[in-house]
Amino acid sequence: MIVTASTTIPTAIMKIFGKRTLPISATCNARQDYVNTDVVLVLDNTGSMACAPSASATASCPSEVSGSKMAGMRSAVMALYDALTPAQTQLTTAGLRLRYGIVPFSGTVNVGKLIYAMNTGYIQNPAPYQQQQCTGSGWSRSCSYVATSVNHSNGYFTSASQWGGCIEEANSVNTINSSSGYAIPTGAYDLNVDLVPTIGTTAAAQATQWAPYDENSEQADTQTACPAQAVPLQAFARSDLQTYVNGLVANGGTYTDIGMIWGGRMLSSTGIWSSINPTTYGNMPVNKYIILMTDGYIDTGSTYYSAWGVETYDHRTGANPYPGDSTIDANHKQRFSMVCNEIKGEGVSIWVIGFGQSTGGVLDTALSGCASNANQASVSTDSASLIAKFTQIGNQIGSLRITQ
Repeated sequence: MIVTASTTIPTAIMKIFGKRTLPISATCNARQDYVNTDVVLVLDNTGSMACAPSASATASCPSEVSGSKMAGMRSAVMALYDALTPAQTQLTTAGLRLRYGIVPFSGTVNVGKLIYAMNTGYIQNPAPYQQQQCTGSGWSRSCSYVATSVNHSNGYFTSASQWGGCIEEANSVNTINSSSGYAIPTGAYDLNVDLVPTIGTTAAAQATQWAPYDENSEQADTQTACPAQAVPLQAFARSDLQTYVNGLVANGGTYTDIGMIWGGRMLSSTGIWSSINPTTYGNMPVNKYIILMTDGYIDTGSTYYSAWGVETYDHRTGANPYPGDSTIDANHKQRFSMVCNEIKGEGVSIWVIGFGQSTGGVLDTALSGCASNANQASVSTDSASLIAKFTQIGNQIGSLRITQ
């Protein structure tokens, strides 16, 4: 669309020479930004999302209440879709595409069956779990948890009744803390958004692989949760997206870092989804976006079974002995900041939205720092403002661009 405006302005000095006005004009060329668009939604599916927006992020509701944060999130996702529908139609007409990926998160993410379908060698088998071992009997009986190797049959991986599809992360280092900065250490495979595991059963290969999140084999935990299966980038019909978000269930603790890790992996052009993530499509570049929505801060637990095992016994993000929940929270917050920095370095634009009264109207510094700029970090205290924010983001992603 080309807009031309013209007018005249009165002269001051030139009028003595008989020139009382001067014409001026301007031409502005506004066009749709015809580049491919990939949007990954990293969505908080933790237990507090079943509560009302006024509830604390640490609240627990046994079942989803009317007007819950989860209900608000579902409506906001559909509002984003509706705002982007005109852009999606225009891109499709031009032979380009707009796709969505979705990563629901709690203490882990559900990507295991997707990975297993790509390459069975990406899943660690056998894998270690904490299992109870006892010696003696009667008053002299003594029990402890010991990491024990468990081998899974092929049927385990293909049976929905045996494996829900959630994963334990690849190996890490447990020296990352709040003073570590943004550089990801060698050996922290869990923070590598471009990770492609090495196939094999050597210790070095297995360090790069993801293990099954196995609630039956893991015996040292007191709480487990496995969210809905993530969706790799694809073009969604509105009805299919509505059906998907309607099936999301709130449960589990808040490990925002695991959500962002897999949001980044889903967009990576060199990671495990590289075959569907070219840097260009239809001879045009791909713009990449992550929208993170969470109702609280990172909230770990000493015996919570997360993507990093059971921290008290596995010590994957904190050295032995267990340093306490607040320290582990800080360690995970630093990991979150590291991976946000890594994702932005790959050219991804990030929006961060805090939802609910628990944020106090102000985002945690790690959350606000994850956004690509200050204008892309915000708080929505109720469902109406959350829907409005998602609509605004959709309008920005699909808006007209001024080129002249």
